Amino acid sequence: MSDQSTARKALLANASFSVLTGIACIAAAGPFAKLMLNAPPDWMPLVLRLLGIGLLSFALIVASIAMNHRVSRFWTLQVVQADLGWIAGTAALTWFYGTHFTISGLVILWAVAGFVAMFAIGQYRGAKGIKPAITDVSFSTQDGTLVATTRRKVKAPKDVVWKIINDHPAYADVADNISKVEVIEGDSLGMQRRCYGPDGENWTETCDLYEEGRIYGFNVHTEAEGYPYPFDTVQGRWSVDTKGIESEFLIEIFVKAKGNAFARMMFNKIAPYKFSGLLERLGDRWAERMESTT
Repeated sequence: MSDQSTARKALLANASFSVLTGIACIAAAGPFAKLMLNAPPDWMPLVLRLLGIGLLSFALIVASIAMNHRVSRFWTLQVVQADLGWIAGTAALTWFYGTHFTISGLVILWAVAGFVAMFAIGQYRGAKGIKPAITDVSFSTQDGTLVATTRRKVKAPKDVVWKIINDHPAYADVADNISKVEVIEGDSLGMQRRCYGPDGENWTETCDLYEEGRIYGFNVHTEAEGYPYPFDTVQGRWSVDTKGIESEFLIEIFVKAKGNAFARMMFNKIAPYKFSGLLERLGDRWAERMESTT
């Protein structure tokens, strides 16, 4: 089992347990207060409900960390710290206010702390072996348009990098979402190419930006009849630059989803989880090809 897989499973277990505990605190706050405390004050059910809401929010954060294509070492360790804080809080409650709890209450407190400790151990074991990504993938929004940026430094001359990113048919060899690319006409500005998806769906693109050896861009014909995806506009920019003794290639994809503002917002929130792994693999494969060519 990989370190990322270990961390992911521990995070998801933590999130699931937090959801169950949070729901229990909200739905049965009154009975829990009577079960756990010798003389529960009137405000204790409210405290338990607020705790439940906090646990559900925590679960959402932990799940979002786990569901990312690359589990973040930094954020996983932040969850570990939060778990250790929960255990420390349990110890403090027991030490200072132990007499206020029933035997059942103390058992519940430490049973929950025991589960939290197991999650913390699993998360820490996974996180300590996670290596940072070499290909940098990031997302941002500009006036409702999602911007996906992929950046990678490579140990290869600029002309080699340019030749490889400008090899359009070979793009299908490194991109998971492309099965074939064919040049219809032209070879620079105004060039048209047709791209095919994994299920045979296809679309055409026109080169609307070209500077030899530095950058080119394509505009996807989303307005064409039969265009297979729910996007209003799609544009891409591929460029290369020299960074000291290395080179760096940059990919920028601009996507505006169809629909109203809410639909675009949801797409912009969900798309990074779906496409970040694809873009990282693209960058890694391209870099391997570039460095093996020199």
